[in-house]
Amino acid sequence: MSARWDDKTHEHTFIKLIIIPMCLAIPSMVVEVLEGNRAVVDTMGTRRIISLDLMQEPVEVGDYVLVHVGFAISKLSREEALESLRLFEEMLEAEEELEDGGAL
Repeated sequence: MSARWDDKTHEHTFIKLIIIPMCLAIPSMVVEVLEGNRAVVDTMGTRRIISLDLMQEPVEVGDYVLVHVGFAISKLSREEALESLRLFEEMLEAEEELEDGGAL
């Protein structure tokens, strides 16, 4: 529950906050293509191995892909990937601020 001060009525308004977890596809850069239709990607500084089984087009080192539950699901342009990552960073910062008791 969160309280906000109303300057007009000089009262607190209580707001129930509901946080709904969701899964997101995160842009990742391919750093190595492996045998077995797999690749090593860099996702916001973390490297992991993913599957390329769902990709309908070839993937090369330097490509950006959207990764969801361990599978590359589509390619992105560099510009789209960097903009999406910037927005993810903003969301993470906002979430940290809320957890620290701040308001947006």
